[in-house]
Amino acid sequence: MVSIIAPVTIRELFIGKVLSAFVPSMVISIISVILFGILVNLLTFDMFSSLLFPNSNWLVLVLWVSPVLSLLTILINVLISARVQSFQAAQQLGGAIVLPIILLFIGQTSGFLLISPLLLFMIGCVLLLLSMFIFSRITKYNNRNALFEKQI
Repeated sequence: MVSIIAPVTIRELFIGKVLSAFVPSMVISIISVILFGILVNLLTFDMFSSLLFPNSNWLVLVLWVSPVLSLLTILINVLISARVQSFQAAQQLGGAIVLPIILLFIGQTSGFLLISPLLLFMIGCVLLLLSMFIFSRITKYNNRNALFEKQI
């Protein structure tokens, strides 16, 4: 095992590791939503004579719930990767966490599950509180070498 000495705290190291996954995922998400919105509006404007996208639910999902959910997922995956012995185990546990979230988004986007913007905002607040709790626990109990050596 190689010990790495760096003039950074565990908190700074952890924030860097989380941001290195968070920023690209959010950039890709925002670009995808913009392209989706352009395509939807181009294809449906003649039929409905108005722009269908974005609506209030989509704005709350994209600008509030999606970033908070992405942060929570990354935090959980970093915690898992620092605790398990192999990257295969980390991938399997990370995939199990994401499945219920994907089902919620599919239900919302397909119209099967209609959630009001206020409820979506409250879900985002709960997810943010959960992320903050996990962040405080991970930075408190995590090992410096485990964060450097293991990847998400």
